[in-house]
Amino acid sequence: MALLHRHLSWHVDGPPVPQKRHRHTHAGRTYDPCKQAKHLFLQQSRQACPVSQPLTGALHATLEFHFARPKSHVTPKGRLRKSAPVEHLQTPDIDNLIKYVFDALNGVYFMDDKQVIQVTALKRWAPVARTCVSFSSVASAAGSSASCPARLCESTGCASTSPPCPGRNKKRSRSCEAVAKRCQS
Repeated sequence: MALLHRHLSWHVDGPPVPQKRHRHTHAGRTYDPCKQAKHLFLQQSRQACPVSQPLTGALHATLEFHFARPKSHVTPKGRLRKSAPVEHLQTPDIDNLIKYVFDALNGVYFMDDKQVIQVTALKRWAPVARTCVSFSSVASAAGSSASCPARLCESTGCASTSPPCPGRNKKRSRSCEAVAKRCQS
């Protein structure tokens, strides 16, 4: 059985929007204040990257949130001020930005956001405000060493091919190395 690797990538112009908390009315009803904005984001996504059916299986999502710099960051000559921040450290929080995108695309680009097993996200300053979205299907782990617990060590910064990480617990580093040796043999 051959695996079909699918990759979708597009961008939606406009300032990135965070997911807002659900609101409650006096009558006791709950509503999503982002519902209309999510619908617009989905429409713009469909225009940029039409899909006939949702992606299935495990997915890797890459999201970039580009924010246009305010005028206060730029001199009258168009240069970046020395006092302007290099990184986008203001609100909105990146987790709320991610949640908004996933909620907007849920059921159309993928069946459910529980399919996303890995997320790479970045928020940054850019000349044009936009949200860049990319989804890739993840290859099957059948026949690979994916069940090897050494991968857990690698994901925590304790790579099996490197010496113990400085500042990390030496027992933890040694156990990672021992698990890696067992998996290699």
